[in-house]
Formats: sequence, C-alpha cells, structure tokens
Amino acid sequence: MLTFNIPVFWLLFGAVGLGVMLGGVATWMRQGRFRKEARVQRREANQLKHEADSLRKVAQGDIAPGLPAPDHKKAA
Repeated sequence: MLTFNIPVFWLLFGAVGLGVMLGGVATWMRQGRFRKEARVQRREANQLKHEADSLRKVAQGDIAPGLPAPDHKKAA
C-alpha cells in the first residue's frame, strides 16, 4: 500500500497555492474580453489622435491637405 508521511501544514500550503493558481487562471480567462476591448479602443484612440494632429497642422497652415510636408532646408 502506498502511504505518505507529511505534515498537515504542507497539505494546507499546497491546497492554498493550488487555489491561488486556479483562481488566477480563471480570472485571467474571464477578463479576456475586456482586454480585447481595451486593445481595440486604444488602437482607435491612437488613430483619432493622429488624425486630429494632422488636421491641426492643416488648420495652422503648416501643410496643405493632401500634399507632402514641405522640406524646410534652405537652398544655399
């Protein structure tokens, strides 16, 4: 017959550790949709920020819409 002779507190530590690991994995899996939505929103916010920056430059007259940015090097 197979028997083990270990202190009970090691069993308790093992059970607590296993519970923490399983709880962490379950929480991580349930929050996946929120992480995905955050990625989508962050991507959209960055895209809108770049668009607003380019429109701000056009409004300030730095560049004309649809044209490449001017080369600010002076001809010698």
